[in-house]
Amino acid sequence: ALSMKFTEIPGKSWLRWTHWSGRASRSEYWYSLLWVILVLTVGCVPYFLGIDEEFLTVDILTVVMGVLMIPVIIRRLHDLNRRGWWIFIIFIPIVGQFLLPLYFIKRGTVGPNKYGDDPTSDIETKQQDAPDESSRRSRYSRRRED
Repeated sequence: ALSMKFTEIPGKSWLRWTHWSGRASRSEYWYSLLWVILVLTVGCVPYFLGIDEEFLTVDILTVVMGVLMIPVIIRRLHDLNRRGWWIFIIFIPIVGQFLLPLYFIKRGTVGPNKYGDDPTSDIETKQQDAPDESSRRSRYSRRRED
């Protein structure tokens, strides 16, 4: 699977909310988190307009976004070759809030691991097939010399 784009998250990542196996790339995780922030920010509008004085909209959206993010977090842990149970590290005061996001910044396991194929393997293959800048220059300079 290719690395996901921001606009693909609601249609591809969140529709797999029942899929706890497999791997999630860094882009799938970070774009999902960005969508959560966006949705919750928009969800605050009724409160600020005085329509939802009890903040019920944001409460409901928080639960929904949490349900959608848990499988993404577990698949991201799988990409790092860690078991999904590592999600509970977040409940360790101070350590958990810093350690888990640091893991998510790291590149996942290169190639297949026990949780599945590398979610970025298609991108790497395309990048390897594309000519690099030096080969383009060398072709240009060869033509120029002729």
